[in-house]
Amino acid sequence: MALRPVNSVDATATATGPTWWGASHTLMLGGRWRDAGSFNQVRRGGRATARFLDGVGTEAELTRDAQQRYRLTNVALYAQDALTWSRVSLTAGVRYDRNADRALASAVPANPMLPEWLPAASFAGADAPLVFHDVSPRVGLSVDVSGNGQTRVRAHLARYVGQLGAGAIALTTN
Repeated sequence: MALRPVNSVDATATATGPTWWGASHTLMLGGRWRDAGSFNQVRRGGRATARFLDGVGTEAELTRDAQQRYRLTNVALYAQDALTWSRVSLTAGVRYDRNADRALASAVPANPMLPEWLPAASFAGADAPLVFHDVSPRVGLSVDVSGNGQTRVRAHLARYVGQLGAGAIALTTN
């Protein structure tokens, strides 16, 4: 059984400002808060596996349930400004991302057939030993070659940071 609930809040705003240096001006601001959980539980039917060779039992494997619970919190803020002079547009922006992951407390019951061999187990939970703080700048230039908006030449340079899933850090560090 796997559950992956996500709660998020996004906010964006765009404002057209006064003319600067002979250019129209558009400012975009935004942010996001995202809380992503992950719950995974594994149970083998009967909690035991028997292996036979030519009708004779050769191995037995006892198992107990397994459980993983993680929580990832992302915070992102961005700002971008665009200046447009007639047929030329210049955009510049920056984005900040914070990713913090943690393994949540979990517990599994003992194997019911042999609890003395596979007793109940619990984990108190732990924060991942690192939190990612990423800054991603971007800049772009666009030129309307024909003057009617049908032919544009664009050049953009940006740094992108991949978003993490719940447990991506805590699984490997705890």
